[in-house]
Amino acid sequence: MNENIGDCALCLNSNAMLQNSHFIPQGIYKVLRSQNKSPHPVVVTRTKAIKSSRQSTAYLMCSECEDRLNRNGENWVLKNCLIRNGDSILNKKLINIQPDHIEESGLIYYASRHNDIISIRDISYFAMSMFWRGSIYAWNDDKTTPLNLGPYGEKIRKYLMRESDLPDNLTITVMLRRPTEISQLTFFPTCSNENGFRLFRFPMPGIVFMLCVGKKIPKLLSEWCFVRGYENPLFIPNNIDEILKSEVKDFIVKHKIKRN
Repeated sequence: MNENIGDCALCLNSNAMLQNSHFIPQGIYKVLRSQNKSPHPVVVTRTKAIKSSRQSTAYLMCSECEDRLNRNGENWVLKNCLIRNGDSILNKKLINIQPDHIEESGLIYYASRHNDIISIRDISYFAMSMFWRGSIYAWNDDKTTPLNLGPYGEKIRKYLMRESDLPDNLTITVMLRRPTEISQLTFFPTCSNENGFRLFRFPMPGIVFMLCVGKKIPKLLSEWCFVRGYENPLFIPNNIDEILKSEVKDFIVKHKIKRN
């Protein structure tokens, strides 16, 4: 019996010919390898944080669903949002467009609903697919599953299948990264338990996604939701890379993780 025959994790079809699916898309690895002296994403688990050269793959989805994820979000995001050759296509386009608002802190805001160069559909779909993928398999080197989406996992799967809208009590925040010395910093999706909700993060070269689930999501995060927030806000913080770097350091210290 072919060991690659099984149930597709996305469409749930049985006896499907499963493909060797990547967790972190291959396009991201290519950018990391071409632009970094240390070209591997950080794998952060409950016991360690390492730079891993292993491309995490598993036989999880049929070819139709692999193509579904590619054409509905991944292709557009990797083409437009990845920082390669010094900058991303989306950054270069937005630099010539007046932001809808700039706060005193330097936070830049664009109303995606009125901006044809920002694909709300592709970005939101890709973001949700990454968090969902992080919840369906033990990708970590210590054989743990990066994320636990609880009851939202199945609801997100149905959204990816276009069988339903995004579930209630869920927000997604999207932040672009401008080129910096550490703009290639990438790590596996992480989770933190907040007061009444859970917050998941996934940064890649050029863009950061934050997913919140729960019944007590703060009003500000709901207003910042890329899908449901007013005019579909997209943000460019001026200090996002330093925040990400600090988060990794704090996680390592908090959990007394050995850095290999």
